[in-house]
Amino acid sequence: MTGRFRGWMPLVLMTTLIVALGAYAAVHQEAFLSKYNLGNLLLTALPLALVAIGQTNALLVGGFDVSVAALMTMCVVTASFTLQPGSSWPVLLAGALALLGVGLATGVFNATLIRLLRLPSIIATLGTLSILQGASLLLRDHPEGFINIDVVDALNTSVGGFVPVAFIGVVVLAVFADLWLYRTRAGLTIRAVGLDQTSSRRLGMRTGRAVFLAFVVCSLMASVAAFYSAAQVRSVRRSSATTRSKASPRPSSVGQAWPAERDLLSERCWLRCSSRRSATSCRSSSSRRSTRR
Repeated sequence: MTGRFRGWMPLVLMTTLIVALGAYAAVHQEAFLSKYNLGNLLLTALPLALVAIGQTNALLVGGFDVSVAALMTMCVVTASFTLQPGSSWPVLLAGALALLGVGLATGVFNATLIRLLRLPSIIATLGTLSILQGASLLLRDHPEGFINIDVVDALNTSVGGFVPVAFIGVVVLAVFADLWLYRTRAGLTIRAVGLDQTSSRRLGMRTGRAVFLAFVVCSLMASVAAFYSAAQVRSVRRSSATTRSKASPRPSSVGQAWPAERDLLSERCWLRCSSRRSATSCRSSSSRRSTRR
């Protein structure tokens, strides 16, 4: 009984924190509990929830995938080419499969580096992150390529006025994933591999296949999360390890991809120019004072 209670403690503490934070926000802002705001919060949580479910697979086998943010950006950039306005549904279906293909290829690439080349997961996925960032920047170096509005509306479909259908699906997926992890032989294998690969291999478990599939699933979930990221943001801006997004003022906004390196470079150049101008102005003022004296 004590063991079960300890297993539920993280979930209970996290739920308590979320409720407390929500209550504080509701007291200080009346619009927090409005249907519009709650719907936007649930839509915003969708990509994070999907990526977290995928990342959990990598963590369970003792690894970590740092390329998921860059993969999501790459998928959004791909969507700006394959899910364009005016496309027919067969073309849109093929475009959606292309996004999943990007995730699948990335997962296989990461798993190959980790299992065949024996690279640490962080080093391998860090290299993949750099590759995906460069590819995204080559494909879209400025805001361009809108996402089909019908796809956006379909992804943002809600029930009850504010609960997205996809959010309900993610909750159901999380419940079944938990049952699979603790009630099936495959779930036990994943947990055992993460705890001790050597002992698991001696017991006859296919540790290599478990690690391979874990990273493939992680990348696939990131590519699925990219659908909702593209549906909710106007532009996706990347830094070295995270995906930063600008929220659209409309729930049914059109997604648009834009890697962030151009933004970061522009900001740095602006700061340098500003500092140079400040230094120049300071020298000019100093010279004027000395002349007057």
